[in-house]
Amino acid sequence: MIYFHGGGFLLGSIETYDQATYLLANLTRMTVVSVEYRLAPEHRFPSSLQDCLTVSRELFQYENEYGINSHRIIISGDSAGGNLALVVSQTLINEGYRLYLINLLYPSLQFFDLTLPSYKIYLKRNILGILNEENFLLMLSLLHEKSLQAHEDIFSNAHVSFEDQQRLYPYINPRKYLSTNYQSLSKEKNQNLIENFQYLITPSMSPLLVSDEQLKQLPKILLFTTEFDILRDEGFIFASRLKSLNQTIYHHHFSNAFHGAHVFLYGPLRFEIAHQMIQHTSQILCDHIR
Repeated sequence: MIYFHGGGFLLGSIETYDQATYLLANLTRMTVVSVEYRLAPEHRFPSSLQDCLTVSRELFQYENEYGINSHRIIISGDSAGGNLALVVSQTLINEGYRLYLINLLYPSLQFFDLTLPSYKIYLKRNILGILNEENFLLMLSLLHEKSLQAHEDIFSNAHVSFEDQQRLYPYINPRKYLSTNYQSLSKEKNQNLIENFQYLITPSMSPLLVSDEQLKQLPKILLFTTEFDILRDEGFIFASRLKSLNQTIYHHHFSNAFHGAHVFLYGPLRFEIAHQMIQHTSQILCDHIR
C-alpha cells in the first residue's frame, strides 16, 4: 500500500502519521509505504503531486528491488492525501499502469462547489480549531504559485466562470447525486479569482471533475467518510456517481466521527473512534484483498 498523509497540503509528515500507518500495516499485514511529499508554502502546487507520482512510478517500475508485487498495489490516502491518491491513480491509469485497489478516507475531491451543505455547516464549526474559513482561504493562497490571496467570494463559487459552471456542473450535480434541492452556484463572479485560481478546478486538484469514461477506468474503490466534515458531501457525490456507472465501490460513513479523527490514537487526545475507524478500514481492506 502506498499511503499519502493528509494535512491540507501544508501540514503533516510520515512522523505525525506513523502511529496510524503502523497500526494499519499491523492489522492488514501489508507493506505500507508512507510518502514524505513536499508541502506548501515552501513548495507550491503541484510539488506534492509530483513527489507522490515519482514514488508511485518507482514502486511500479522496480517492484523486484523493493520486494513487492506491482499487480497488488493499493493507492491510499486521507483528506488532502486522499486527493493526491485519486489524482495519482487517474494519472497512472492514463499512463498504462494497472492498479489493484484505491482506498480513500474523507478525501478532498473538488474545489468547484464550495456551497455544498457540508461546507456551509462545518466550516463555521471550526473543527479541531483548524477547519474554518480563514484557514481554508490561507491554504488556497499558500498553494498558489504566486501566493495570491484567495478572497472570501470563493465561498459563493465566484471563482468558477459561467462557461466552466455549465461544463463541469454535471460532474457534481448535488440535486442528482445528493438528492437535495438547493441552489449551489452563484450568479456573481469574481474575475480575479476566475483568472488566478483556475487550477483549482482542473483534474489535478479536483479529481471528481472528470468524465464518466474516466471514472469507469478506476479499479475497485473503498471510500470512508465522516459526518462532521466539510468534505462529507463530495464523498457522497463520488460514491453516487460511481454507483450510477455500475462501478465497484464500498462506501462506509462514520456517522459519529469528525474529519481527522483517525490519527488521535494515543496519548491525552486519544479517541476511541480513531481505533474503530482504523480497525474497520483494515478489516474491509483485508476482505477485499483475499
